[in-house]
Amino acid sequence: MEKILFKHRNFGEKLGDYWYYHKWHIIFAVFTLIVAVYGIVSCTTRTRYDLVIPMATHFFFEENWLVEMQDALAAHVEDEDGDRRERTVRISFSDFGNVHLQGFAQTQQTRFYAQLAAGDSFLVIGDERVMASLIEQEIVQNISGMAPDAAFEGYALQLRDHPIFVEAGVELPIELYIGLRQYEGTLAEGNRTRPIYERAERLFRVLAEARTIDN
Repeated sequence: MEKILFKHRNFGEKLGDYWYYHKWHIIFAVFTLIVAVYGIVSCTTRTRYDLVIPMATHFFFEENWLVEMQDALAAHVEDEDGDRRERTVRISFSDFGNVHLQGFAQTQQTRFYAQLAAGDSFLVIGDERVMASLIEQEIVQNISGMAPDAAFEGYALQLRDHPIFVEAGVELPIELYIGLRQYEGTLAEGNRTRPIYERAERLFRVLAEARTIDN
């Protein structure tokens, strides 16, 4: 009898029954499809940066300053793989100076040091206080062999009046320093990270040479 009644029901009624019994399966399938499509689109459209540089200061840097710095540095990243694509650098900024929001500065510091610990970033930019702390913690290496006149007794390069930034028209609001992270003999050393470190070191040498010639 139930089969006969179902047979004589219209399409809308049959569709309603199907939805009633299978709606959670349909919702799950649609959700899975959306997640899969989003993942594929993200992977294919996401910018692949040649270098990611953590930066921390006690002074808030506006986005336009960071973009100008990124573009100036990217112009000097070597095309070592010969694919002729545009070189890209991303500066990941952490604001250590905002003491008005409870816990904000601590969160920013945790984020900054987590990036350094991840082993994917081997250049680091900071203001005087940040760079002094990185040197004290032996996070950055002595680069006096590359740049005899390096700041902090041979550990960092000054960026505010650096020739590469001056040439690109970048005007920094405060003095910044860039250092090269320790690599050899650290937990970051390995086959996966070596190409990233070598790319970072090449850019650092370009910065050091430009500073030396300017002096």
